[in-house]
Amino acid sequence: MIVVMQCAKTKRAEAGRMRQADGQPVVFVAQPEFAPERAAEGTGFTYARPDDMADTSRTWREELVAYNQQHNPDVADITLGRHLRGDSGGRAIDLSRPTDRLKPVDGFPTSAANRSPNDYANLSANRSASNTRSPASEANPLGLLPAWRLYKNKSYRLLADTFGPKNFYVFSAGWGLVRSDFMIPDYDITLSPNATGPDKYKRRRKDDPYDDFAMLPANAADPVVFLGSKAYVPLFCQLTAGGSAHRIIFHNSKTPPEAPDCEIRKYDIPKKTDWHYDAAKALAETARQLSYATRTLPVHSTSGNGSFLSQKPLLVMILWMPFAVDLVINPSSAARLSSFRIRSKR
Repeated sequence: MIVVMQCAKTKRAEAGRMRQADGQPVVFVAQPEFAPERAAEGTGFTYARPDDMADTSRTWREELVAYNQQHNPDVADITLGRHLRGDSGGRAIDLSRPTDRLKPVDGFPTSAANRSPNDYANLSANRSASNTRSPASEANPLGLLPAWRLYKNKSYRLLADTFGPKNFYVFSAGWGLVRSDFMIPDYDITLSPNATGPDKYKRRRKDDPYDDFAMLPANAADPVVFLGSKAYVPLFCQLTAGGSAHRIIFHNSKTPPEAPDCEIRKYDIPKKTDWHYDAAKALAETARQLSYATRTLPVHSTSGNGSFLSQKPLLVMILWMPFAVDLVINPSSAARLSSFRIRSKR
């Protein structure tokens, strides 16, 4: 099973940021022209959209790809798939093609044609004490966090621990469909229509130009479960269209979302805000109970303990998947499994 959950507003305090050549941090927003000044940031910062040009020959999105290539060995197997650019179409980029890979210098992918691999270390050194937000290191000088660690809510870590970072994706309003071990910077972008007034600068509009990542492999065979609000469903459908995976979308609205070629399920609880966190916990607990019941499904630990799902346990999970989804929305089924778990201990 592959799980996708929408992003969250609240990021971890230590979340790192992309930086200009002079060391100035970049705050990614949807509409920079409406963004307020933030004196509390200290020494200054720059507002930008993810697909704006950086102070190099590339966009900030391409800079982020280069940074992950250089500093994140966990994502060496990722292909970005196609990109979208609003309704106007966009240049397809696939890192599985050698012509689309960012060119290396001295064995390392550079951040841009005029920047050396050591420049990132220089950017880290340029930070002032008051502006340091994350623990930088030589291996990760900007201190960027993998997507499963970026958000403050514990549900992201829980899903990464349960299904493994390579089977958990975050649907980011700023970056697109991102595998959870891909590092992304702090940002303030949402698809929610509630971002109005002073928060207008955060709202991504339908026709805004974004070259969204679409990291879910087109040939993914495992079922894909999406947990998120109705506002995120149309773009999720776009970014996963054309794939072979069966897609299951959970919602908690009075009227179900329009999602062609997807199975729609309602997670019917009284809570209407942040309900997807409850669904994530239920899904993770179901997976762990099924793991215990079958005695063959180890769970992955993001702390480095435990093993990733092997082929045989993964097959067991696929066979159990319809029952697992039912458990999330059917408490009586969950109670029966809990009873089974107690009996199986004896």
